[in-house]
Amino acid sequence: MSTWCCGSLSIWSSDQIFLKHCTFPSSCVYPSIRRQIVVGEGSVFLFGPDVGVESGESLGYFTKIALPIDMKISQVASGWDSCLFLDSHGSLFFLRCALGHGKLLTPFSLSFKGRVSSVACGEDFNAAVIEGFVYTWGTSRFNALGMDSEISVHHIATPSMVVSVNQLLEVGEVFSRVCAGWGHCGSVSSKGRVALWGSNKFGQCASPNSRSRAPMWLQLNGFSVCEDIALGWSHCCAVGADGQTWTWGRCDMGQLGRELPPPTQCGSIEIGGTLKGVFTPEKILPLECTCDPLHSKADGMVAKVICGSESSFLSLPCGRCVWAWGWNEHGNLGVGDKENKYFPAKVLLPHGISKVGTIRAAGATLIVIGEGSGLEMHG
Repeated sequence: MSTWCCGSLSIWSSDQIFLKHCTFPSSCVYPSIRRQIVVGEGSVFLFGPDVGVESGESLGYFTKIALPIDMKISQVASGWDSCLFLDSHGSLFFLRCALGHGKLLTPFSLSFKGRVSSVACGEDFNAAVIEGFVYTWGTSRFNALGMDSEISVHHIATPSMVVSVNQLLEVGEVFSRVCAGWGHCGSVSSKGRVALWGSNKFGQCASPNSRSRAPMWLQLNGFSVCEDIALGWSHCCAVGADGQTWTWGRCDMGQLGRELPPPTQCGSIEIGGTLKGVFTPEKILPLECTCDPLHSKADGMVAKVICGSESSFLSLPCGRCVWAWGWNEHGNLGVGDKENKYFPAKVLLPHGISKVGTIRAAGATLIVIGEGSGLEMHG
């Protein structure tokens, strides 16, 4: 497997508008808001503007942090100043980075009475699915923790079960996955239903109420089941039961990748007289697959939808067609320029990628992990 990056990385002197082949200690690389995380055998490597070496071993641009013996990481999540590592046994480890002080604290285990199956980080809050139920902790702005507290900002130090979210479940239904934006959160149930809560300033919780909102099930034009969902900082993308890609939330930098309603139309959110968000989920136009003549349109054949900070990516099953839209100030869409894209544009994959395996995006960075030779020629 080879690793390719574009956008902004602290190891580069300038932004990269094309995917560039990169050599890391491991091919398992995760971008985040402030740093990149490389997961290796028995170790985690971090690099970024806030990463120091107080409790790690400096390896050039990278800081190596030892993991507990026999720990095999299956999931990674990262917020502004913290990281979560979930191992294959369902144990969760927490690492806090002290921004501005160049310090890294040693990862420590969070104890639960049950197995953790999914983790996510917002700006300054965390979420996990433990034995089928949602737990949150951290700083609760905009009801990001789902606690429905009358206190506008408060802090919960340890993971706590979110009653208002879990009580939405029917008998026999459990949550299987959790995801987080900057100040909003979502969780997918075993029946494919999605609960959303938290900040709704730009309509990212699909509610006309611009204030933070309590947990509610997402509805996609009558569909209550989603095949996939991803959350950006303030927008959302989902693949509905109809196989189509739906978007909603903040829209002023092209985050939704579709035609927008007039500012005065129902479903629009104006801030300062400018259209900033759309709380009504709508479909983007079907995207073309140029690799498979039998499926020239991507109706019902989306492989994966991914959200960056204020951008979105959609990969098709062929493994060679990836589309992107949204914020592109640092060339982080990988389309060959730095212009925001208000409609999907095709990511320019180098010839060295024969098939895309994993796409990850966060902050101003896009990372593509795929099969290939490492040849950097584009076209």
